[in-house]
Amino acid sequence: FLGASGEHVDTFVNALWNLPRRNFLGDRQMGKLLADTMRLCWQPEEQLLNANRIAANMVSFLLMVVTAARNKAQESLSPDIASAVKWIELHPDQNHHINDLAERAHLSVSRFKNKFVEQVGLSPGDYILRNKIALAKNLLFGDRKNITEIAMQLGFSSHQHFSGTFKRYIGCPPSAYVAQRRGKECGLENHPDLYPPVRMTPRYIGEFCHGYFAEE
Repeated sequence: FLGASGEHVDTFVNALWNLPRRNFLGDRQMGKLLADTMRLCWQPEEQLLNANRIAANMVSFLLMVVTAARNKAQESLSPDIASAVKWIELHPDQNHHINDLAERAHLSVSRFKNKFVEQVGLSPGDYILRNKIALAKNLLFGDRKNITEIAMQLGFSSHQHFSGTFKRYIGCPPSAYVAQRRGKECGLENHPDLYPPVRMTPRYIGEFCHGYFAEE
C-alpha cells in the first residue's frame, strides 16, 4: 500500500475503511497536498522521484483524513439518525428497507435519506452494504462456511451478487481476499501474484480519494 507493507499498513488501511464519518470539513493543507499530488502525476520527468513524493503526499493526506473524520465523529448524530445507524450496525446481516428505517426515525423517506447523507456522509444503502461487507470479512475467517453460505446469511440473492458487491468495496472477490490474507499468514505478502502493482495515475488518486475529502 503506497510502497509500504506490514502490520502497520493493515492498521492504516483498517482506519481508512472504518472512518466514523465520511462527510467532513477539510483544511487548506489537505487541499494543497491533493493539488500537489495531482500536479506531480502529470509531470513525466523524474518519474521515480515523483512516485516517491506522490506516495509521501498521499500518506500525509490520508492521515489528515483519518484525523479529520474522527474529529467530526465527535459531533453527535441527531437522535432520529442515530437510531437508524444503531439498528443497521446491530443487524448487519438483515436486508434493511429504507421505508422501515425512515419509519423508525419518524421521518419521511426523502427527509430521512437527505438527513442521513448530511450527517453520516453516506447514503443509507451504502452504509448498509459497508456493514455487511465488514461482517463478511470476519465471517470469511471466523466460520467454517463457504462463500455461498455467507452470501445467503448476509441476505445477498446469490454467490455472484455477493462476490460482485464485495469486489466493489474491497477491490477483489471474496476468494481472492481469503487467498491474500492466507498468503500474509504464510509469509507471501510480497508475492507479485497476490498484490499486483498499482499505478499512481491522476484517475486512480481521484477515485481513491473520492468520498474521503469534502470541503464546505
